[in-house]
Amino acid sequence: MGNALRHLGRLDEPVEAYKNALLLRPDHFEAHNSFGLVYRAQGHFDKAVASHYRALSLNSHSANLYNSLGITLKIHGKLDQALEAHNKAFSLNSNYAEA
Repeated sequence: MGNALRHLGRLDEPVEAYKNALLLRPDHFEAHNSFGLVYRAQGHFDKAVASHYRALSLNSHSANLYNSLGITLKIHGKLDQALEAHNKAFSLNSNYAEA
């Protein structure tokens, strides 16, 4: 539900859905990553990066999670760190075109 609302641009509403997901499963790395995407869209850089890193602490083998972090870092001018994140995504999955 949260992802559907986020894709519709309704950025305040998904937060509750993600919070509920994390109440049920605190280790739900996708919910943490989704928080990062919402925070990024809202312009909350520090919260977005923290959420992406939390997701990565739960699943460090996901090219998608590293790619999300890389995009967030790039948008906020952290180009060296963004490149590292994208390189990590590519190293995990050399067919991951987004990286």
